Amino acid sequence: MHQIPLYLLLPTLFAHQCGLPPFMGIDSDYPAPDPSCIFNDSLITRENLKRFPKDCTTVCANITFDSTSGFTEKEVNGTFSTLRILFGILKIEGTNFKILNFFSSLQVIFYGIIIINNPKLTNITAFKRWSPYEEFTTHVFGNSALDFEPFCDRDWDRLYTDFNVYGNLKNCGCKNVRIGPKSLPYYQNCTTITSGSYNGLKITQATQSMDLSAFLLLKNLSSVLKVYNTQLEDLSFLKNLEVIYADFGFRFLSIMDNPNLKRLGFESLKTILPENNTFAIEIKSNHPDFCITTNELQVLAVHNVDFIMAQLKLCDDLNRKDGEKVCHFGDLSTMDSDCQHIIGDVVINDENEKFVEKLKNVSFIYGSLTIKDTEELENLDFLSNFRQVANLKIENEVYGEWPNIVPQFDQTPMIRIISNEKLQKVWLHNMRSICPSGFKKTNDKCLKLHTKSLKHLEAEQECSQFGGTLATIKNAVDNRAIYNLAASAGVNSIWIGLFCYANGNSTLCIHDDDSGPMIFTNFKFGNPNLQGNNGCVFMWTSGQRPGEWVTSSCGVVGMPFVCEAPLTLSDSTCKHNYNGYCYLPSHELNLSENGTYNSTYSEASAICASYNATLASIHSKPEVDYIHALFKNSGAPGLILGALPADGFYWNDGSNWDYNNVNPLDKSNTSCLLMDLATEPNYGLWSKTDCHSRNQFLCKRRISQEKVPEKANEVWTMRVDLPVYIYDEHDNLIGMAGFDISPFEFLAPGNVVKVVHDSKDDAANGHHGFNATILPF
Repeated sequence: MHQIPLYLLLPTLFAHQCGLPPFMGIDSDYPAPDPSCIFNDSLITRENLKRFPKDCTTVCANITFDSTSGFTEKEVNGTFSTLRILFGILKIEGTNFKILNFFSSLQVIFYGIIIINNPKLTNITAFKRWSPYEEFTTHVFGNSALDFEPFCDRDWDRLYTDFNVYGNLKNCGCKNVRIGPKSLPYYQNCTTITSGSYNGLKITQATQSMDLSAFLLLKNLSSVLKVYNTQLEDLSFLKNLEVIYADFGFRFLSIMDNPNLKRLGFESLKTILPENNTFAIEIKSNHPDFCITTNELQVLAVHNVDFIMAQLKLCDDLNRKDGEKVCHFGDLSTMDSDCQHIIGDVVINDENEKFVEKLKNVSFIYGSLTIKDTEELENLDFLSNFRQVANLKIENEVYGEWPNIVPQFDQTPMIRIISNEKLQKVWLHNMRSICPSGFKKTNDKCLKLHTKSLKHLEAEQECSQFGGTLATIKNAVDNRAIYNLAASAGVNSIWIGLFCYANGNSTLCIHDDDSGPMIFTNFKFGNPNLQGNNGCVFMWTSGQRPGEWVTSSCGVVGMPFVCEAPLTLSDSTCKHNYNGYCYLPSHELNLSENGTYNSTYSEASAICASYNATLASIHSKPEVDYIHALFKNSGAPGLILGALPADGFYWNDGSNWDYNNVNPLDKSNTSCLLMDLATEPNYGLWSKTDCHSRNQFLCKRRISQEKVPEKANEVWTMRVDLPVYIYDEHDNLIGMAGFDISPFEFLAPGNVVKVVHDSKDDAANGHHGFNATILPF
């Protein structure tokens, strides 16, 4: 019989591992075991089996059965029937067991699961119930009669699930791949590796002489990629990998402790999914000359990947597989004008500003950008294609309660614009979004910690004033970031934006932002646990297991909380900046000397047009909350919205009708919509109103990455999609152009704010000509 050896260092059961302070006794679900429930013999024999604490549900022990034990299943049945929690390792190696049902009551294992080289083993149904408490690798290999395939999808979305499975009768194929000297022959034809959130492709103990060419077939990887403790010089066997789907974005790529590794070799990698996720990679302790290419850094930068590493550098190679041109920054006067990527610190000053048009094709800078002391530069239009700057100057790491996650970056700003005499327009067209005032951008989320203690509903209401919600957590990276934000302020627990409807079923938990059921869970064991009104969820941010979630009473306990608001765009002229739009409440527009800001629908539309805006459309419950807060002190009972009827309603700014808050009890037949500004009972609901009635209103304009002109005149001789107001040559309002309203057959898009009929522009077949005042989208 062929035996596959395994050399593992089993921990000695010192006192702290058996539940004595300070290690255990903090988690109420796993109290310190009674001293009578500590079993100090690691190998189970016929003699010591009699001394095993059979009446204990929680036992501190390393339980090992091996080829010298000589037990049958019948001999051990009943010994472990009450065992539910094992503070230790369960190891079954080289036995003649056929079935492991004598561990059917076991639920939680703290330090390890090893099932190897058991030639008769065919049934491990009990394995389905075992869950790891800490992160460890579950080893199941060399069991020649065992069909492990039914277990391959088990709990792969749990944080601590990690399988090393091969050499059994049936394994997991390309669902989970862990490459080592012994396992390599079992993985030869994988074009796609699919796993849960925390498994994937893991390579260890590999040497440069090993034949890894089978992985040239690999194009898609779902989940993590880890390469550690190898003698590899590069990862060119992964050069055809195109897509990584990293649902668990934190450390989805970990390359460490490979002393000969100088390159990655990811020549084809272009996409990291899912979109809008947050990602972090760990690259450290490799060869001193290790570097990454501009191709690789660009992919990581485009997908907003954070780096967790020691010092790293960019490769000097200027050749890219996609053919895009790479240049080193030096003398701008002699530099080529078709560079798309620049390596180095780009400096624009009075000596080279006349050559800035040479940067018009640049999309990425690997270094920094400084524009300082120019004399003639008026705008940054020469950077219209500039997308991102990346800086790899990273110093030593900081180690804390969560080790290896907080690198110390070079504190020099990557973009500096200083003392430019004539520079008036500063738009970097393709740069990323910002957070509203008072919020901190963290992993592409805008977060704000409130240290005052409020009940859950009160906390939700506080967040709603910013157009936000209690923080929603949809991956482990966000969970850790929110934990760190609260823990750094000395907060012990915080409310999060989640509500549960059933015991023990996390699929019946709903996010506060109305995005649907949860897709990531970090509940403490035994949760959600509803008792009465206990559907609200908080996170522990201190103690032994920070970051875990617990259900609690919504209306009794007060605690701090974290609000989350959407990203927006920078606009120094906008007072109320939210989600990429600027909001202009009528009571702040200085429209009337006698203190009234009420207007009809048509008057309000014209006023908004004069501000390059339209009457507001609304697309979410948080936006309703944000608008409600804007008018909190206005005294207005309601405000006119930019909606008109046509088979229901549509927004006249051309946006989709993707959120409906129309009062279902409203039966009026009028044509305009009014948002109720009362606190209750119709908070934020929309009701029909007479378009000629006078009310306050809200103008809304998209924040553009370019300067918005006051107007742009165009001639239209075509039919388009949405009705607008039409004016005659004398600037008198004729009416609204509907479908086939004579004499006009003109339906204009939502960015058309004024249309004037001009007979000289009439076209054939009854198409009338117009001059249209058009705002950019």
